[in-house]
Amino acid sequence: MGKVILIGPLTKDVIRFGKTTLNSVGGSIYYAGEAFHKFGDSVTIVPFLSLENKHLLRHFSNKINVKPVYVETTFNFENIYPSHNVFNRRQRILTTHSFGKGITIKQLSNINFGDADLIFLGPQSHIDIPAEVIDYINNYNKNICLYTQGFFRSFTKDKIEEKKWDDDYKYLKNVKFLIISEGKLNGLTKKKIISEARSELVKM
Repeated sequence: MGKVILIGPLTKDVIRFGKTTLNSVGGSIYYAGEAFHKFGDSVTIVPFLSLENKHLLRHFSNKINVKPVYVETTFNFENIYPSHNVFNRRQRILTTHSFGKGITIKQLSNINFGDADLIFLGPQSHIDIPAEVIDYINNYNKNICLYTQGFFRSFTKDKIEEKKWDDDYKYLKNVKFLIISEGKLNGLTKKKIISEARSELVKM
């Protein structure tokens, strides 16, 4: 059994299937944290959310250690599925949590990173977890896993738009495990063959 710390925004999601509307909690730290827990790992989750949405924390399993960081607002997404095909989805952003402010080292000062086997970082946007915070975590010489989705998107009013990850080297230098789609990997490395893209990524 390993010890895993997961850091990133918790999201408040509205899910629409046809005429059915559901309210749900989300974010990569939520789903990954629950998965690690079910595999028997000792899990600590550091979710970013507003104090107003503190009630969302009750969705975590009782045996998961939750250490919330309260921020201005909670990410709020709307996911629209015209059919029951989960790959056919339209997504809107209703609110973002940061308004230009990422998490700070001071806000993570009570987290015992030295006790972890793996540190999972799950930003929803490119500003959520600044590079200097990852530098700080890397000082503990722990395995860092980065979920990259947030670095490839920007928010304009209620629209979610794809963007280029321009300063990737600042983050990748400290990361041992990367979660990234094949398309984004090809774009990041400029290699279309997956084996070549992986090799190029290792050089970064």
